[in-house]
Amino acid sequence: MKEVLKIFETTMKQEVQSICIFPGGFSNNNYLINNDYIMRRKKIYIQPFYDSICEKGIEEFLKDKNITIPCYYIDDKGTKITPYIRNGVRLLKNSTYLDHIKLIARKLKALHSIDYKCEKNFSYFDRVVYYREEAFVHKHPLEEEIITLYNKYASIYPLVPCHNDLNESNILCVGSDVFFIDFECASNNIALYDIYCFFAQNNIIDQNIQNVFLQEYFKDKMIDDVKQVTKDFFKINDLLRYYWASMMFKKFKNKIYLDIATESFSRLDSNK
Repeated sequence: MKEVLKIFETTMKQEVQSICIFPGGFSNNNYLINNDYIMRRKKIYIQPFYDSICEKGIEEFLKDKNITIPCYYIDDKGTKITPYIRNGVRLLKNSTYLDHIKLIARKLKALHSIDYKCEKNFSYFDRVVYYREEAFVHKHPLEEEIITLYNKYASIYPLVPCHNDLNESNILCVGSDVFFIDFECASNNIALYDIYCFFAQNNIIDQNIQNVFLQEYFKDKMIDDVKQVTKDFFKINDLLRYYWASMMFKKFKNKIYLDIATESFSRLDSNK
């Protein structure tokens, strides 16, 4: 705690008047300071493939792009200070849901269009193998087919800056606007992965809602054979999420990871 206070006071040039634990962030400790700032410190366990230099680079580049909440401070170890957004909420299925879906599509398109290259590229194969081996589960019968699928798309589409983890906890809705937060998984990747990762992680399986998003994102350059692309990328995401969640359940025995692994495995079976 002393180090937290020292970093904050040195960086922000003000004394800590109040500090308390702020909920959220599996691999982070978060603190609400002076009721105006959120300070994040990495826990001992850090997600595999996390790269603090990569996160710092894209956070600093995006600070004035209206895509994320700007950082006041971020260092090479993953310590970060941001403003506390009091009226920020998660993506909710209410009367503003479709409006937010469209805005997320536009913001994601803006992210994918920035003139920036992350410090690292996304390696689907490395993640699949690492998560499976750490989970001590059998190789899924579709693994090789799905890796080939990802590689096929990766050979067609360019690498762009991607968030790679747009679950509801990393999307902050503020009034009529939305912001992406926590770029811990950011890397250069194909845009389609980011899009369908958003669908899969937020259980957006309604084709009408998917089409609203896709039409807003692609405008007059819609992808060909949307139905097949959707099927392919749900496979790509589900295989990775099955292995990742299995690994997390093995390490931490939290039922939420077992539920994710079970759901992803079941969906893979239904898409054979």
